[in-house]
Amino acid sequence: MCVVINVLTYFNLRIQRTRMQVMAVIDNLFLLATGLSQMFTASTLYVGITSHWFSGYLQTFVWPLVHITQMMAVYMTVLIACNRYIAICHPYRAERLCSLTVVRIKVSLLLKSSMWLCLGSQGRGLDPYPLPLPPVGFSQKRF
Repeated sequence: MCVVINVLTYFNLRIQRTRMQVMAVIDNLFLLATGLSQMFTASTLYVGITSHWFSGYLQTFVWPLVHITQMMAVYMTVLIACNRYIAICHPYRAERLCSLTVVRIKVSLLLKSSMWLCLGSQGRGLDPYPLPLPPVGFSQKRF
């Protein structure tokens, strides 16, 4: 239901020629990725299957997408709030700071930074189970 409403919102914003279409797209991606990961996990647990061949793909590809789109949705809201602040409180600077080119640059930087932060430097994604630390006093030197 929410996906349908977001699609209708996207087309409505497209007709009105506003710049907030990207927010509807990000929300749809977040809803679809979260729905897929949550519904698949819940259905496999309900049926009693603890390991499924699709679970590996889900954790590798869909789970990082959930985090990327969630981070983008939150910071896109912050970006819209900052642009509105500039437009209201600094109207003479708004034409330069909130132009379409500048907003596109900001959104692309937001996308790249969200992917970089969520995927990490190793490209493993957000690992819910980090590697355990060695015990205190552990030394790798063996004599």
